[in-house]
Amino acid sequence: MAIPANVSVSKVAAFSHNQFPCPLAAALDTVERDDEVDEVARLLVRGEPPGRAVRVQITMEEGLLARIDRATGNRSRFLADAARAARRA
Repeated sequence: MAIPANVSVSKVAAFSHNQFPCPLAAALDTVERDDEVDEVARLLVRGEPPGRAVRVQITMEEGLLARIDRATGNRSRFLADAARAARRA
């Protein structure tokens, strides 16, 4: 599946940060070409639509939790961002 041709590379990066709704997947041969663009490549990008948030309960060392609290005002976002970064590493 491919991202439609009218989607810029900067928007592709923004999709991963949920700044734009991700377009629906399309078969590569159905994505229209833009005559005003000198196309040099088409990229296939694996995407994972965001799921719904669920409440979880975890156990964590008290000092680590205090450091997280000093670093952020949103524990859930901090831990989710850390998990995403660990998956990319």
